Amino acid sequence: MDNNITENEICQDVNIDKEIKTKFTPKRLASEILAQSYERIGYDNKAQRVSDCGTWLEFRKPLGDVSAPPSASGCAEAVGTSEGWKLHNANFCRDRLCPMCSWRRTYKVYAQISRIMDVIQDDYVFLFLTLTVPNCSADELAQTIDKLQQGWQKFRHYKRFKNAVKGYFKVLETTRNTDKSSPFYNTYHPHFHNILAVNKSYFTSRDYMQHSEWLQLWQRAMQDPTITQVDIRRCKDKKDIREGEQAVKALGSAVAEVAKYSVK
Repeated sequence: MDNNITENEICQDVNIDKEIKTKFTPKRLASEILAQSYERIGYDNKAQRVSDCGTWLEFRKPLGDVSAPPSASGCAEAVGTSEGWKLHNANFCRDRLCPMCSWRRTYKVYAQISRIMDVIQDDYVFLFLTLTVPNCSADELAQTIDKLQQGWQKFRHYKRFKNAVKGYFKVLETTRNTDKSSPFYNTYHPHFHNILAVNKSYFTSRDYMQHSEWLQLWQRAMQDPTITQVDIRRCKDKKDIREGEQAVKALGSAVAEVAKYSVK
């Protein structure tokens, strides 16, 4: 594996368009950074798989269709194109930390949520709920995430929650503070993003909960009265879940970019 790979080497002999430059190439470069990291710590097999990720792609289309093959952007998203081409096979590594695979997974999850919302949007409205805990050190991160998951299990079984929420989608996002001037520099902030489906009558019914009640329920579930941040808002339409999409990207400088795709 070439440890001195550059953007020009990745893109050589490729018809570079805006999509490749702004979407495909940055993911491939970030994958190489991850592969080099794997190689440094002795995970040679993982390093090779990640380095080879997305280097060949096989497309199919209906017989009789004479349109040109799709661009790299279409293959990265793994969706059908307007010309009828569809990605049939590829050598994606499926490594949990791979930026390329996390990017593709994000499109898949977003599409799945959108389809569900299309089906049930006539019967329900949607809330966007963010649940947080205080920042922690790297050594405390695993334990903090375990507590978060345990707190969520309590939270979702509370009677008030079950009466109001008819369904939900939950993702865990973990961010790292890289601001050296901050007192929380180099600490981690794990939190949940949730899309909640509630009845259309929610805002005028006894099931309605104000922000303060959401906060109290989360403090109770976590057994931590120092928690001060809970955000609850209504999703006006499907476009609002793009905020949640940023949390699904597994899925923000070299290390920061890799951390964004791997930890998230």
